[in-house]
Amino acid sequence: MKITPKILLQRAQKPLLNVLHLDLTHLGIGAVEGLSYCPKLQSLDLSYNCLEEFENFESCVNLWKLNLSNNKIKCLSSLPQMFAIGTLDLSNNLLTWNELSHLRSIHILDLKLHGNSVLSSDTYYRLHVIDCLPNVWMLDGRLVTTAERLQVHHFFHDSALSRHPVRRKLTEKTILSTKSNDGSIYGCRTYEFTASFSVSEHQTSETDKRRLAFLAQQFTKDLCIVNR
Repeated sequence: MKITPKILLQRAQKPLLNVLHLDLTHLGIGAVEGLSYCPKLQSLDLSYNCLEEFENFESCVNLWKLNLSNNKIKCLSSLPQMFAIGTLDLSNNLLTWNELSHLRSIHILDLKLHGNSVLSSDTYYRLHVIDCLPNVWMLDGRLVTTAERLQVHHFFHDSALSRHPVRRKLTEKTILSTKSNDGSIYGCRTYEFTASFSVSEHQTSETDKRRLAFLAQQFTKDLCIVNR
């Protein structure tokens, strides 16, 4: 099924120009299109559909919360150039480790990846995701603290010196080949983020506390938007 203006109006139940949240779940959607009708969209739920790619979100410059769980997504190469996103739910899809390279430069405050069998079946799943994605604040509902990032760093350093090293999932070549992020998608919630946190800021335990407070504020805003 395709997304049509009629479907958007049925689900939004208000003029599309004013829509902040859209629930497009359980529609059998196989391709994303038509979102340009909703320029103010901040929260979008496309879970339980038939999507295979992350594409056609370029018009959603204010998008901050995106649920793509329980689809068939296996490719992230069409990912638009985002600077930051509040919540990205990619759980229960078909992602592989190499696809995570497309998320590497994005600041993702709350990322969900559980249920991607190739990823979650790995014994060191969480360690690998944290190692692959330096700009993720929260993974599968748990804050990635300064102490945990340091532990991950030490784990791979020590493992490299052992008799049976655990190899990193993204090689230096893969990391260097990822496209740079010029922040072409840079909406109102992203400005809030950059006003509160410097991207070059050294993470400390105090940063962890500030991040938790900011996450709480953003989650409250998301609830208000969804319940309007």
